Amino acid sequence: LGPELQACGCWDWRGLRLRVSVLLLSIAPTGLANLRGAYACRAEAADPEPEAETVEGKGQDGCGWWPVEQLAVLFPGYFEGSFLMTATVVQHLDILATYLAAPHICLEAPHKGAAWKPAIALHSMGAAWRPGIETGELWRRVAPLVLHAGTVHLLANTGFQLCVGFNLERHFGSLRFGALYLATGIFSNVVSVAVDPWKLAVDPCTSSLGMVGARLALIAVRWANGEPVQRHSVWFLYLGVVFAGGLFLGGRTDFFGYLAGCLGGFCLTLSMEPGCPEWVRAAALTVLSGTALVACWELQPYESL
Repeated sequence: LGPELQACGCWDWRGLRLRVSVLLLSIAPTGLANLRGAYACRAEAADPEPEAETVEGKGQDGCGWWPVEQLAVLFPGYFEGSFLMTATVVQHLDILATYLAAPHICLEAPHKGAAWKPAIALHSMGAAWRPGIETGELWRRVAPLVLHAGTVHLLANTGFQLCVGFNLERHFGSLRFGALYLATGIFSNVVSVAVDPWKLAVDPCTSSLGMVGARLALIAVRWANGEPVQRHSVWFLYLGVVFAGGLFLGGRTDFFGYLAGCLGGFCLTLSMEPGCPEWVRAAALTVLSGTALVACWELQPYESL
């Protein structure tokens, strides 16, 4: 770990371009599409009557510029008191506390064009690591849900999940959505370390990919019930971009964690959605539980097998 603890004093412009690209890709297409309708509301508003009632936080045309209104524009379906916003705040507080507690080992440095932290810092903060889990450090299955590999990683991931998650939380309710978020994150961490045991994984984006899998499951259920789903087809394109990016970035991306998160979100949503046939629910739970059991069995210490 010695060379990894030495910070580089120069900018890596290829790495900077990569960081900006990842940050832009974190904005979901629905968030961009929502901007047009929101600002068109202001353009189409006629000259308001003086006696028109003004809603707090909005203008007389109902499309104000207060922070809450702008959050609703940037993040479709935003509402106060959501589980998703609470999780996002916790993730930001965690990285702030990490920087304050150990600034000497948490400095970002360019390394092969990607944002990273020294391996010793990732390990000490609770990164998913198979040798540690095999020795009884089970908290490493949960800790990565609030850990990030740097500031750019934090902003890209939270921007992604805020664009994708609020409408899902409205659909499921905060309790079931919170269970989906945590379950897909833990499931994907277990599968990831079972497949790639020597990688230090810190990435709540596995839960974000669980949201994408949940959205795809809802589209599949609506399509099976004869409902129009053409306007949702962009999600398949977006999912392809995410996984193509994971393959392109190679070792810097937890590709197996992303794949497992998407699978977990898809199967859990099929098992919870009322319009889904019973045999589909049973098949989804079988796939999910079978994958989890195989991964947990693989994580057993070799001495106990």
